[in-house]
Amino acid sequence: MKAFIRLMFLLCLLQTATAKPLVLPLASMMTRSEAIVLRQVTDDYVLHFPVSSRRHLLAARLHLDFTHSNVLVGSRSQLRVQINGVTVGQWRLQPQETHRIVELSLPTTLLVPGYNEIRLAAALHYTDVHCEDPSSPELWLEINPVKSHLTLEQEPASIRPSLAELPTLIAPTVGEDYAIRLLMPGTDLSERQLSWGALVTEGIALRRDYAPFRLALASPVPATDLPADTAVRLRGNEDTILIGTREQLRSLLGETVHARIRNAYLGLFPLPQHPEHFVLVVSGTTPEEVERAGRAFALLNFPLPDSAETLVEDVELDTLLDYQAIPATLPDTTFRFSHFGFETHTFQGIRPEPAAVDLFVPGDWFAPESAQVTLGLHLAYSAGLRRDSFLEMRINGVLERAIQLPEESGAQYRDYRLSFPLRSLQPGHNRISFHAYPAPAITGQCGFFPYDQLKITLYDDSRIHFPAVGRQTELPDLALLARTGYPYLMQNGAHTQVVVATSDRDEILAAWQLLGKLARINRLPLFAASIGFTPDPRRHQLIISRLSHLKPAWLQGAPVDPTATWKDWAYQSGWHFLQENGWRKRLERWLEGLDTPPARAQTRYARVRQSGGLGEEALALSFTRPDRRLTTVLTAEQGLYPAVRSLTEPGLWSQLQGDTALWKTGAKRLHWQQLGEKTQVGPGFSPRLWLTFHFERHPWRWLGAIAALVILFTWLTHRRLSRFKKKHHPDAEEIAP
Repeated sequence: MKAFIRLMFLLCLLQTATAKPLVLPLASMMTRSEAIVLRQVTDDYVLHFPVSSRRHLLAARLHLDFTHSNVLVGSRSQLRVQINGVTVGQWRLQPQETHRIVELSLPTTLLVPGYNEIRLAAALHYTDVHCEDPSSPELWLEINPVKSHLTLEQEPASIRPSLAELPTLIAPTVGEDYAIRLLMPGTDLSERQLSWGALVTEGIALRRDYAPFRLALASPVPATDLPADTAVRLRGNEDTILIGTREQLRSLLGETVHARIRNAYLGLFPLPQHPEHFVLVVSGTTPEEVERAGRAFALLNFPLPDSAETLVEDVELDTLLDYQAIPATLPDTTFRFSHFGFETHTFQGIRPEPAAVDLFVPGDWFAPESAQVTLGLHLAYSAGLRRDSFLEMRINGVLERAIQLPEESGAQYRDYRLSFPLRSLQPGHNRISFHAYPAPAITGQCGFFPYDQLKITLYDDSRIHFPAVGRQTELPDLALLARTGYPYLMQNGAHTQVVVATSDRDEILAAWQLLGKLARINRLPLFAASIGFTPDPRRHQLIISRLSHLKPAWLQGAPVDPTATWKDWAYQSGWHFLQENGWRKRLERWLEGLDTPPARAQTRYARVRQSGGLGEEALALSFTRPDRRLTTVLTAEQGLYPAVRSLTEPGLWSQLQGDTALWKTGAKRLHWQQLGEKTQVGPGFSPRLWLTFHFERHPWRWLGAIAALVILFTWLTHRRLSRFKKKHHPDAEEIAP
């Protein structure tokens, strides 16, 4: 009986130690929620999935649930699966069996650490005797991305203790539920410790890129039963970062490691008894050295140094302009496509993959409606294209312009000019994509279709020119914050302060998580931003506080005060249409050269004064202070850190709008309102730029102004000559003609 109990206990331990299979629905690999539909004679769909270098891959299986047309010919129609360009499975598509569920084992030798490609390719035919129309609507196959999934069986692998491995140890491929704990000595953290944790969190966020992560904060407890020569005397079963001065960490470090801390120090070691996890030591002999080590950790985005430990003598930071860490645009400047990471792309075949240029527009650009962005495209296309072939340009997925390719003998353009309104670009990240729609010159039911010879090439030396703009915007605007981080990212956070109400762990973690999100937008840690417990009125403020810790003085100017006994919650009560037709507005529009604007709809709100509070909801408030600086408050009655963590994930973050937002932890959508008035901030247009915009749009006014100046100059010259004559030649007679 005892032997049986021991056996069952060992089996339970073995089951606990075995990693749970990772199941990835195909929908989780897609950027849009849609069915995977393959059409026409040949088509494919490409997906990418992560494989972590921190796991040994034991097995991989692909489960597909798909439906296809019932007129397909089974002898010629098939679905094929490729992994990283290698075919690993195929199925015939029989018209008698239109719904299929199949399972495919994938060879693990083809899967590499990082992102791997699954290509689902279909060959579809409705006849094997006669000629067929390659674009016939009955040629289709649909894969259900929710019911189809990829299963990866993995087991943990021991880490390699090298600082060069940090980009892979905290990479997005590690997993969606990645958790890391930060250990700092003491119960009440100081403002300097807040700064250390902020730097480390920003470094984590930059390495995780778009992938979520979860923080934990605790005071370390030394594992005194471990040998004295153990590098780090800690227990745990998750990745850990230990932060503090050498004296603060004395009882937590082995004697050898403690003796090596002679300057700002970074050291990476396997976690005792759990070598699949790491512990990173961020330390120094003084608080200043710990901060320097934190800055170095946040910057290490290159696989150096390839050693477990390093001392940091200095961190020299370049002086960056606004948004310089992002592939951002500049006003009145021409860029090559290659500046934004674009590589020469050839569209080949009947349904080629699109090409895209990704760029970033600053949040405070301001220009008249007539401002244009100009493209100078370098492109070429092969012979044999029909005259109705074209290249389509979309901005953020919306059709903007089309380029006809009319020469059946082929052509090349070195500087094909194309323009579109600057207003088509939104503040923040934008994608200008090019979609080719080639058609063969020779068609017909039994024609020869040289699909592989249909080629259109767009070169990376194509150019894009942005017009001169002013610098002005309206605040508060949570959507602008979500897309660009404005104004908190300006000058790398030099005018930004994150305020934590107390040393409550929930508030501190929420503040660090928010700074990590802003660092992701900035693509660089916010070294110039400050974090503390007391608001600095000279800076834009981000206040993170539980509702019970929120001070009413911090909310002066807010659209609603959630700390009041009686709260004026707002509820939509209708719409109000604004049409400005007074004589002053008409005169202003005439001087500005503007057309009569359409009526603007403004939401009306009714205020209901009541005692009820937030409950499970979290609240974001944004408002400008009298000095035009911005304050944004994130608060909740309970669960502040989980709520802020949910907000910083892409689904909710992209929904931020207005000046007031409500959401729940784990929710798929948030609710927003625009309750307060907006304030214009920024220098706006210079007089020279205003005149340039005005006369570019109205050249007749420019000609009129020149004519008026000529007349004025002529009159002044005549007056001067008349005075000269009267003074020096009063008796002179007019010269006869």
